[in-house]
Amino acid sequence: NAKYNALFQANIKFKEAQQTLFNNRQDNFDELLPILLPIDSSSAQAVGEQLNSVIKKASLVVERHQNSKWIDDAYVLIGKARLLNEDYKNAIETFKFVNTNAENNDAKDEALIGLMRAYIEKNEYQTALRVAEILREEPLNQANTINFYLTKAYLHQLKKEYKTSVAIMEETLTMMPKNEQKARLFFAVGQMYERLNNKTLAATNYRAVNKNRPAYDLGFYAKLN
Repeated sequence: NAKYNALFQANIKFKEAQQTLFNNRQDNFDELLPILLPIDSSSAQAVGEQLNSVIKKASLVVERHQNSKWIDDAYVLIGKARLLNEDYKNAIETFKFVNTNAENNDAKDEALIGLMRAYIEKNEYQTALRVAEILREEPLNQANTINFYLTKAYLHQLKKEYKTSVAIMEETLTMMPKNEQKARLFFAVGQMYERLNNKTLAATNYRAVNKNRPAYDLGFYAKLN
């Protein structure tokens, strides 16, 4: 009941919110594209109703199924919804609770990645890096590996440490399926290589954009660049 009712519905709502945020993004191709979509008040408002529904449904698992093995996943989902809703204080508390109390190691790792992202959004970069050091020692599953790498590459991008960011992204992109998100990331990597004055690798990544199902504007600017 925990997995196939409340948690199943909460996951669907959360994925819908993520897709809405991705579809509504306003990419400026003349500026450096952020690896992860920044969290702000306008984006939070656009999916606020969906995120509140995620929290409500996931909370049912916590309230009604205390002995369920899915309770860790429910807490993680609550934390992620709070994060996208800019409720950083409660998101951080939730992720810390999961990391301390969860029995599921994958859930613990996912909570640490969420915690790292929350600190990044609060501009607490050194604290985020300390969380990253913990995650480096963990045997992450593939989904958590990708999310960790993207989050860490985003952190280094924000710090203008482009050489470190592209090194992480080169490894991450090999693990991702072809889609518009991957195409956008190739564009961002190309931009960072330009800032590093490496025009050859910049061009290589811009060419890769159109091999990964980009939207029209993204494909056009990749060819232009």
